[in-house]
Amino acid sequence: MGIFILSSASPEEQLKVERGLNRLKKSVTRRNAKPGHECFMEIVPPLNRKATVGFYVHQEENVHLRRVHMEHFAAGALERDDAASCVLFAKNTDNWSPPYEAVLLVQRRDKVVPELKS
Repeated sequence: MGIFILSSASPEEQLKVERGLNRLKKSVTRRNAKPGHECFMEIVPPLNRKATVGFYVHQEENVHLRRVHMEHFAAGALERDDAASCVLFAKNTDNWSPPYEAVLLVQRRDKVVPELKS
């Protein structure tokens, strides 16, 4: 999963990802925010990088919805994109400092993921 996230964005793009995550955090913590609304960001790398990478941001009070939302976003990503895999990272707005709180790896059955070469 670390390889997928590192290969999903160049160092320059990683700054954009960080800014996007901070925008999502603000969106999720707005007073009128509904669980699951404006809480997902997706990186669709070139096909040679293999996996779509996504970030799901939630508040602690909605942690019970995390798995359902992550599975929903991962399924949507695999339907939209031509990727064989999707790696989804969850971040909690109430515990923002860790890089992620949960991770989900989903692979399509109809696509074989080639082995990563070092």
